[in-house]
Amino acid sequence: MKRFVLSPSDLGWLLADCERCFARQARFGVRRPGGPPDAFSAADRAMKAYFEAGVGTVRHGLGVGPPFVVVAQNFVTESAPLAFDDLDLEIVVRGKLDALVRTDDDRTLVVDYKTKVRDVPIDATYAPQLQAYALGLEHPKPGIDACAVDGLALLVYNASRFAFKCEAATSGLFGATDWVDVARDDAAFLDLLRRVATLLAGAEPRPNPNCVWCKFYGAVPLMQVGGAA
Repeated sequence: MKRFVLSPSDLGWLLADCERCFARQARFGVRRPGGPPDAFSAADRAMKAYFEAGVGTVRHGLGVGPPFVVVAQNFVTESAPLAFDDLDLEIVVRGKLDALVRTDDDRTLVVDYKTKVRDVPIDATYAPQLQAYALGLEHPKPGIDACAVDGLALLVYNASRFAFKCEAATSGLFGATDWVDVARDDAAFLDLLRRVATLLAGAEPRPNPNCVWCKFYGAVPLMQVGGAA
């Protein structure tokens, strides 16, 4: 039985953007060139550093969302293999979770830090990613203790204005921070994994006319241009 190891983030943005690029990455490790711009990576690192200093001890009341303590941050989750016997394949979801938090009302939440740069339905776009982390926590690979998850959320930084502090000779991008509760739907997520399994078991998807990388690669299947391992 063939095994595919998928990233939670790819189940969100990449799968929604282009099934062909998703399938090429999952099957052959062919990734789209490039990555997040440096400014977004810097914002992500800064958010993680802010919360890292108080893991397990500091209660955060941000004025949005519930007060919480980060109990673990920036750690790998990996699900037990999910078999699709009729397709002769299994899926493992493995990725690095931004934060697991405990709220004042004793709920354990999966939280991902995001920097919003364009107008997208952020909860719908990233719901599969959060669901994948929950799957890895509640149904982990053998040898790892399970952890119940009570909810999913995004902590979203909206960079909207520039400010300069002359007296300190410092500057930065500032904006509102939003807390977005993401509805959990395990049945819908399992349906998504079934769709992904069917996609990976079948022929390579046709080029997506709205995908710039499909336009670049052209219509020739990857197997015919020596891309397969």
